[in-house]
This record gives sequence, C-alpha cells and structure tokens, in this order.
Amino acid sequence: MQTVVIVGAVEFARYARRKLQGAGLRPVCARDGRDAVEAITHERPVMILIDGALPDIQSVWLLGRIERSPALARIPRAVIPRGAGRAVDDAIQAPFPYLARPVAPRMVVVR
Repeated sequence: MQTVVIVGAVEFARYARRKLQGAGLRPVCARDGRDAVEAITHERPVMILIDGALPDIQSVWLLGRIERSPALARIPRAVIPRGAGRAVDDAIQAPFPYLARPVAPRMVVVR
C-alpha cells in the first residue's frame, strides 16, 4: 500500500487521514517538521501533505530539508492552506505540488 506523510495539526491530520484511507492510501502522521523528516526518511512516501498552518519556521525548515536531499526532493509535496479541505481532496486525486485558489500573496515564496 502506498504511504502519504501528513504533517500538521491534529484536526488537519484527522481530516487528511480519513480522505487518504478512503482513497486506498496509508497515512502516516507527523506533528512537526522534525517528526516529518524522520517519517519521510523511514517511510519513503509517494506524497507529503503539509498543513499550511504550521508555524512558518517549521514549514520553511521542512521544505528546505526535503529540497536539499536528492532522495527526498523527488517526492511530490503539497502545502495546504488553512481551511482548504477541498485542497486535500484535490491533492489526493492529482498528487503534484498544489496551491488552492485564490492564492494569497503571502502564500507564495519567490526564490
């Protein structure tokens, strides 16, 4: 069974877990960035869902950690904005980097 790592608050994880199980995927939950790195490294998931409500430092740290690792950087990841339950559904159906619309300027990071 394919695994998806969910990173975020309890409510977000609960909702995403139900949706993922309904789609035939095995969810693994992590509460913060450090737990997520451990889960991602151990599980080698097919996708990573990140709660957009994580404290900014954790989200940025986690995404940086993933991008710096050649093995982890290949895993599709989606940052889901707070309150965007439909975005979780869409990300499960089409696993690729995803932004729910409308996109607030503060949600976009320019490198």
